Amino acid sequence: MNGKLLFFGGLPDHKKIVPINTNLIHYRQLTIQGCTWQSISEYRMCAKPVDDGRIPLDLIMSDAYRIEDFEQAFQNAAAAKGLKHVFRFDGTGSETV
Repeated sequence: MNGKLLFFGGLPDHKKIVPINTNLIHYRQLTIQGCTWQSISEYRMCAKPVDDGRIPLDLIMSDAYRIEDFEQAFQNAAAAKGLKHVFRFDGTGSETV
């Protein structure tokens, strides 16, 4: 009840229509909102829980890539394969998380 749904990122053209059950919005009193153009301080505030380890990114990462594998990473992202694609600069990567 009284939940919020925030659209914070765009979708590929072939997936930009999202079917929504309007009864859920009505009966559960949901709010749907979109946002864009955050400030640097807002990005830093959002990154802090990740830096502190409070938000485990591996739960939402689809794949991790070495920088040398950028072509595959961009192809997968463009094809909307997975949720988040991450470049690792610590020598690990190119594996499905």
